[in-house]
Amino acid sequence: MITLYASRDCPDCRLAAERLEELVLAHDVVHADRTADREAHTLQDNGDTVRGHDAISSRLEELAEHMKQSRRYQSDVCHDYGDDVEPC
Repeated sequence: MITLYASRDCPDCRLAAERLEELVLAHDVVHADRTADREAHTLQDNGDTVRGHDAISSRLEELAEHMKQSRRYQSDVCHDYGDDVEPC
């Protein structure tokens, strides 16, 4: 499960939350400047902590690529893998 700790008035945090929605990943968004032991502008991903907008953006792009590959091989759609493989 992914948790995004976001400031309420932060446009970059809003973009990160929107990106999580687009990726259709299970996540929570906690809106606060500070919580008990977490700062805003932090992403918690399976025990990994990512801080700062640039690092969060990079992690979301990694997750997007992972999801793209995962969906590619788990779908029932036929894929063309190049000249070495017979077409579907």
